[in-house]
Amino acid sequence: MNSTNVTRITAGVVGLFVFACGAGAQPLVEAVPGDALVYFGWKGSDHLGAGYEGSHLKAVAGAADVRKLLEEILPQAMKAAGGGGGPEAAQAAEASAAVADALWRHPSALYFGGVEFALAGGPKAKLAVICDAGADAPALMQRFGDQVKRAAEAGWPVSLEAIGGRVVFMAGTRDESLVALASGRGGGTSLGDREEFKSAMAQVRKDAAAAAYVDVEGLLAVAQRGLGGAGAGRAAREPVGEALGLGGLKRVAWAGGFEGKDWASETFILAPSPRAGLTALLDIEPLPDDVLRVVPKSATVMGAGQFDVERTMDELRASAAKIDANAAAQLDAVLQQAQQASGVDVRQLLGSLGTLWVVYEDPKVGGGSSMGMVLVNRLRDAAAAEQALGKLESYANGVIEQRNGATPGKGGQGQVKMVQSRMATAAGPVEVHYLGAAALAPGWAVAGGNLYVAASPKAIVGAINFVAGRGASLLENPQFMALRRRLGGGAAGVVTFNDLPQTMKQGYAAWQLMSRQLGLGEQGAGAQSPPFLPPLERVVPELDAAGSVWWVDARGWHAKSVMPFPGSRTLAGDPLTMVSVGVPSLAISVLLPSLYRARETANRVKCASNLRQIAMACMLYQKEHNGRMPPDLGTLILTEEITLDAFICPSGDTSIPQSVMAGKPEGMAAWVTQNADYVYLGRGKVGAMKAGDVLAYDKDEHHGKDGMNMVFGDGRVRFVSMAKARELIAKQGGK
Repeated sequence: MNSTNVTRITAGVVGLFVFACGAGAQPLVEAVPGDALVYFGWKGSDHLGAGYEGSHLKAVAGAADVRKLLEEILPQAMKAAGGGGGPEAAQAAEASAAVADALWRHPSALYFGGVEFALAGGPKAKLAVICDAGADAPALMQRFGDQVKRAAEAGWPVSLEAIGGRVVFMAGTRDESLVALASGRGGGTSLGDREEFKSAMAQVRKDAAAAAYVDVEGLLAVAQRGLGGAGAGRAAREPVGEALGLGGLKRVAWAGGFEGKDWASETFILAPSPRAGLTALLDIEPLPDDVLRVVPKSATVMGAGQFDVERTMDELRASAAKIDANAAAQLDAVLQQAQQASGVDVRQLLGSLGTLWVVYEDPKVGGGSSMGMVLVNRLRDAAAAEQALGKLESYANGVIEQRNGATPGKGGQGQVKMVQSRMATAAGPVEVHYLGAAALAPGWAVAGGNLYVAASPKAIVGAINFVAGRGASLLENPQFMALRRRLGGGAAGVVTFNDLPQTMKQGYAAWQLMSRQLGLGEQGAGAQSPPFLPPLERVVPELDAAGSVWWVDARGWHAKSVMPFPGSRTLAGDPLTMVSVGVPSLAISVLLPSLYRARETANRVKCASNLRQIAMACMLYQKEHNGRMPPDLGTLILTEEITLDAFICPSGDTSIPQSVMAGKPEGMAAWVTQNADYVYLGRGKVGAMKAGDVLAYDKDEHHGKDGMNMVFGDGRVRFVSMAKARELIAKQGGK
């Protein structure tokens, strides 16, 4: 393979990254049927012109050794994982290289036209990839044809056709209109002819090297048809978009291209006002500048935005109620149970949180890693938030102590639990709460009307000190401000920033480690970077700041981002990834560690109540039947005043069919006997049972491995450890 082809294949993987992450382009739009619900396309590196020639993307793409990845490393990894390797792996790698090369160099498009349900062989998706390979089409057909043939022989409905210089791969139903459009013969309306498509794409950049389009309404309609089969319930009758609160979403358009040496992209989500349901959450106001004053000038990663937790919960509740009439009541019951168990009004806690959120990483505050990130929320009611979080923390500690057998309130040496420490800060003494006796010590504190969450007390104190000391903020960082002006983010409701030259080394090292763990890197003491990662010394000179802004208007939601090359923020530690995954996970682990435990404790109480009702019903039956216990639990439905719900453990996943609930008592009794969540040991018993005999018990592990609820012969209900419970059950001949 000559050096030119190696470079093309190398660049192909970078191009495929763009393609896979939402890159598409209007080239070939005339060959895509007008019923397209999803469309991706790529202009082709041979047609990018001067913008690509001088870009960071070309410099980085030419520095990776993807040939080694495709032809050596991946087959070795497949073999090590049990994939067999051998000739087939080599052929697959060679075919992948050919496809990557073709899709990178030539105009290409991906098309999804929905699902055809009314077919004899079952539903089939309309999916196709089109590559205008020109003179390379015969070679591409030859290299890829054998793989497609084998897939077809294995029962996959796929086909590969050469239409002039275009190669068309189709999965699912063969689309005659697509074949006709790809051949240039016409044959119907193309996507490019649709006004909806043209109107949406007009909202994003015009000089796109890549673009994407999604018809959200059409996708929801496909989902609706899929739910509309025989026996469909309310979820099928209620329009999917309305049920999910997404009825206002219409279409999504995306386009990316070169802006100087950088890669810039724009997104538009059509959701006209007035918006309702979950789409109304898009109605966010521009961020006030003073929100960013909590971020130090030296921050290397930052994300700031507006998010109303209380409102989101209300909208999710309303959407759930549209899908299931009982969902809202069940959610309310769970919250009520959590409040009874923990003493915390969850709605009041969520209501005390503000709508303005900032997360950042600064080497001077928390250290130079993602574990040093700090989350700051401007609270609506600082006193209420601190009180609620304190109660939640106390409850969590109580549960931990009970599980470990410690005396409540005293704990035990080395016990992992939340602790408090009054620490000196520039804002005065502050109570910092953190996880003690643990390798990591995530914690929280309230100071100056803000909630601070971080992975260590040191980072929390550092963040409080910065705000109280009114140090130089990100608004005085010339790099950030220049990027913000470039993005036009004055009215943005969400802003992100990443100083890539500062964060690249950390992110690059993480990618190296992960790739080697997956077997994608060379082994040995002198091993270099994994082949798909260009050398660090070639990457760093191509870096500058990256960022994005999101804003809303009457038409919908808009976003613009700038980065050195596609994937650069991910390679260096993408702030969006950290904002959307890492920091909220940290916040949840610190702020709400006991919500699950609260719900579980409440469920145990309800479960115990169920068993007590069952025991009382059995005793009443016994009095009415000459001392005999009922033959099974279902009999209680026919003879005593007890409801179906009493036989269902709230921690289990058993649900009562609607047909049973609306049916005759005999059917209810039969269903309880077969499906109750409780095991009955009273069958055949005559006379009073001993106080230590088990009458009924919850099924194994409904409440985890801690234990189970049991009701005894005298009507007492106890939560018994799993080992003791199994001993008692075995003693009575149960299973």
